[in-house]
Amino acid sequence: MVTMIELDFLRLQMWRLKKGLPQKNRCNLERPTFSVGLTPALSTTDTYFIMYGMVNSAIMDLIVANHGEETWQRVKFKAGVEEEIFISNDAYPDELTYRLVGAASEVLEQPANVILIQFGRWWVLDTALKNYGHLMKFGGRNLGEFLKNLPNFHTRVVMMFPKLQPPTFECIDLGPMELQLHYRSHRRGLSAFVIGLLEGLGEMFKVRVTITHEERLDDGADHDVFHVSWSEAKP
Repeated sequence: MVTMIELDFLRLQMWRLKKGLPQKNRCNLERPTFSVGLTPALSTTDTYFIMYGMVNSAIMDLIVANHGEETWQRVKFKAGVEEEIFISNDAYPDELTYRLVGAASEVLEQPANVILIQFGRWWVLDTALKNYGHLMKFGGRNLGEFLKNLPNFHTRVVMMFPKLQPPTFECIDLGPMELQLHYRSHRRGLSAFVIGLLEGLGEMFKVRVTITHEERLDDGADHDVFHVSWSEAKP
């Protein structure tokens, strides 16, 4: 069975072949170096955190699919990123991901929160289904079950990506198709991404989702709190 690392390497080789560049051996793939330069609207704490390459690769796929390869190259240039491709199972500094989102916001002339909502939807409907669809399939029979099972879902994902530092989600039942979602993360500025995730999950389960951001970490709350309700989508 071909692993994600092997698929990434094949994509890299095909890209280099298309550009007329020399091929690389897998063992000689360089790890990237980065300079710190976070955008004000998207910032982490001073603690060093990492994201897996799959996240950055998904941002690339989203931009290429919706805006083309040329736009992605402009985003990379704006972000100061020289990597030709991201290796899914390799760890990258958080600040690289923030730089990509900030650069996409400038190049596409869209607020960063709009980019993050789009990315959240893309993560559910494309990246997650492609890379761990079996976990998504058994995450729950409906949206409510899936959200309540998120701690177990993340436990399984961490087994695949041991350096992963996932957020925590806690659900409080408010009714048959209504709950309060408490989101806690050491990463700042990603609440719009969570909204995109919820919208994507609604589409996956074929329900109409209404999301209200009740409490905001950025406004001084202890963590982000969302009111989530859903109804059957009209045909």
